[in-house]
Amino acid sequence: MNAFSSRNAPHHFGDTSYIRLAFALILLLAAAMRFANIGVLPLWLDEGYSWWDAQQSLGDLWTLVPQCDPHPPLYAMLLKLWVDAFGDSSAALRSLSAVAGVVTTGFVMLAGRELGLRHALIAGLIFATAPFQVQFSQEARPYAMLAMASSMLCFGALRLLGHERPQRTSGAWAALIVGGALMLWFNNTAALLLAAFGIGALLLMAGDRGARRFFVPLAGAALLIGLLWLPYVPTFIEQ
Repeated sequence: MNAFSSRNAPHHFGDTSYIRLAFALILLLAAAMRFANIGVLPLWLDEGYSWWDAQQSLGDLWTLVPQCDPHPPLYAMLLKLWVDAFGDSSAALRSLSAVAGVVTTGFVMLAGRELGLRHALIAGLIFATAPFQVQFSQEARPYAMLAMASSMLCFGALRLLGHERPQRTSGAWAALIVGGALMLWFNNTAALLLAAFGIGALLLMAGDRGARRFFVPLAGAALLIGLLWLPYVPTFIEQ
């Protein structure tokens, strides 16, 4: 029996309408907090760089962004596509981050659901209203995207720990791998976050015999994340 035994087994939504309503209301609250007055303040300096990035070609962004910004170019590329579709007003520029913040709230609740319904609701409410997260969701910068990718990884990890047969949780593995890779492509400091996650996983395996079944699959996931990040590694080292 591992650290996430049947005592902490996932509580699924079921068909209870009021539970679904509670989750929907939290998502609506997150959206209201993030989109309210999103275009009132003028762009600040770093957002100005994001606006300038969005005016460049997708090909140029690969080389230009690392020269003037300590982040990989993925956010700038997504922002360019977003601006092409919705315009380059301050509200439009920031709305990509706002959408990411709402999506992150959903993943936070999914992660909390793996511990219990109460955990999911409380975590969702805290994240939906946290001033720190609301602020980053109202900035045309990659930090809300980093939080979204991190929440995907956390959901995948908790989902895996709650199942005795990790090979049957392909969706959780996908969330963990895609989330980890996106973290690295959205922010250079994600390398430290993933290193901390790896150390935590090793400590869990050292103290919990049941968790050791994840060693080989997690090693494979780490390899896939590294391969997905590989095209940017030379630039990362240069930065």
